[in-house]
Amino acid sequence: MSQLKKTTTSDLVMGVLLFAFGIFLIVESLGMKVYNTFLDAPGFFPLILGIIFSAFGLVMFIGSLRGGSVAAAKNTFTKATLTTLFLNPQSKRVVILSFFMVVYIFGLIGRVH
Repeated sequence: MSQLKKTTTSDLVMGVLLFAFGIFLIVESLGMKVYNTFLDAPGFFPLILGIIFSAFGLVMFIGSLRGGSVAAAKNTFTKATLTTLFLNPQSKRVVILSFFMVVYIFGLIGRVH
């Protein structure tokens, strides 16, 4: 697979993720309590970040669609390539390390001295 196809596929996925995270930030920031004015509210800065993340995600998504990322994504996310990815020893190490980090953060911090 060429580097251009990998780049457009990763731009497509990252654009969708950035846009979704930006929308999440906007919704959560609008749900925060307003004391005096909205400019003094704790949700003002997350609202700005959510707008920026959504805009950048949308730009990445549109740019990747212009680069032909849908066909490249179909070729990237096949059963054979995903099986090869998850059976790779480096991927197994990342999954195991991530599992240990989650157990440490959510299970052991505060309970083990």
